[in-house]
Amino acid sequence: MKKSLYALLPLAALTTACAAPDAITPTAPSAALATIEQAAVDTAQLGALIDNTNTELAARGAKLRVGGMSFFTVGLGVPTFRRLRFGSWPDRTLDVIFDASDYTTDLPAADVDAALVRAYDSWNTVGQGTILINRVADSFANPDALDAFAYGTNGKCVRMLDLSSAPVTDPTFSANIVVGGWLPDAFFKDCLGSSGIIGVTMILVGVSDEGTAYLDEDRDGYPDIQYVEQYYNERFNWVTSGAQFLSGAKTDLESILVHEDGHAIGLDHFGGPNTNQPLVLLPNLKVFDPAAVMNPGYLGGELRTPLPTDVAAIRTLYNSGR
Repeated sequence: MKKSLYALLPLAALTTACAAPDAITPTAPSAALATIEQAAVDTAQLGALIDNTNTELAARGAKLRVGGMSFFTVGLGVPTFRRLRFGSWPDRTLDVIFDASDYTTDLPAADVDAALVRAYDSWNTVGQGTILINRVADSFANPDALDAFAYGTNGKCVRMLDLSSAPVTDPTFSANIVVGGWLPDAFFKDCLGSSGIIGVTMILVGVSDEGTAYLDEDRDGYPDIQYVEQYYNERFNWVTSGAQFLSGAKTDLESILVHEDGHAIGLDHFGGPNTNQPLVLLPNLKVFDPAAVMNPGYLGGELRTPLPTDVAAIRTLYNSGR
């Protein structure tokens, strides 16, 4: 089932599956690891921004509400910000639009397009994952709704909803996911709270026609994900090869896309780190245990294929016999 902002539905709690970690002994922190940039988000700013957006949506009679935002950041990562607890998609087949007009200029458009396709295909091909994301043509002049950031008199970012966008104005709009492309660093810094945010997935849920209840079509006790938009930060040096572990000089495009696409289908972060422990390197030179595409932070290098923990998560979420 596909719906526009006029007919979309609510959110639910992200479900993940965690494989039992191996018994390993970490090594001492390295100088390189200690100098990695860290990010944070401004939760007060995010809360106000989401509330303002939801007020605008309600005023226009739209049947969607922003439930939360999931981020991929430099360093150790930050938690998903939720306005309410939401679940998974009630449908197993989803349509995605790529807004090619807003691709990064760091790379040829054809390379960006191919990476976007491969990234979603990496989740489509998980055996027994039972979810399929199909790319559909972008036939809309303005297919993304949550990228029109504006400032208030206090210099703070106070709104992001584009009232002229197709998801808001066009009843024929039916995509489930829109990859809105690349936005200036000011959006991530001023609206979301940090220049260290590489990518964000905005998760929307649906409400009833009366606007008084969140929709739970799969009856799992949580509002369903009904619409998603994704954006990436122009600040970073986007590449298709050559990104190095523990180096912030280059950001691997496909690695970031695969991670954010995991959020788009309903997965949250997992794999540490434990905030009560010092920053350490594990024997395999990884910081997060278990290593996974859905680890919370990007420390360079390439990780483009779901690992066993990721596979267990998507299978649990969409192949649990619901």
